[in-house]
Amino acid sequence: MKLKFRSHLPVIIIGLLIPLTFGLHAATVTVSITSDFSFTPRNPTISPGDTVIWMNDDPTTAHTSTSGAPGVPDGVWSSGLLSPGQSFSHTFDSAGTFAYFCSVHTFMTGTVLVQAPQGTGPSVSISAPLNGATFSTPTNLTVTASASAGSGTVAQVEFFDASTSLGVSTTAPYSITVTNLAAGTHSLTANATDSAEQALSHRL
Repeated sequence: MKLKFRSHLPVIIIGLLIPLTFGLHAATVTVSITSDFSFTPRNPTISPGDTVIWMNDDPTTAHTSTSGAPGVPDGVWSSGLLSPGQSFSHTFDSAGTFAYFCSVHTFMTGTVLVQAPQGTGPSVSISAPLNGATFSTPTNLTVTASASAGSGTVAQVEFFDASTSLGVSTTAPYSITVTNLAAGTHSLTANATDSAEQALSHRL
């Protein structure tokens, strides 16, 4: 998708590509295996893509983190014996309830609850300039985007020319004015971030 700037000066062409990318920030939760023979926190709640680390903080005793119920491991993960100071991690890719226990001390049990995030991340789309629009140079160009948040609110929309930030808009309608664009090819991107720090980009 391209914009053209025409005049007696060299032509400015703004490339408008439209890949959409969406990303969530994965988290890491640490479960301490303590000297009083317990997991702390015992029942962490996380989101898909998050990682749980079991850290053996018991200075004298080895423990395990084994998925399933005591005597009935389900094979999803097994740390093997963790000596004092050793750790084991597992990344949870899907929602669900995952029981675990220590195979050495089977009275030590816990559950990892993996909950899918409520709502969706933000959406953003550059509405102006239009694909294929032609301008004369020099010119002041207003770039406008529409954005919404599936959960929370839109915190900001940042505009880029390739990797160079052109400015940030924090209120709707989200727009900036770009001055003195040089002749050539430009790739515009709008990046929306919501109050939950989820982000989505619309590259033009």
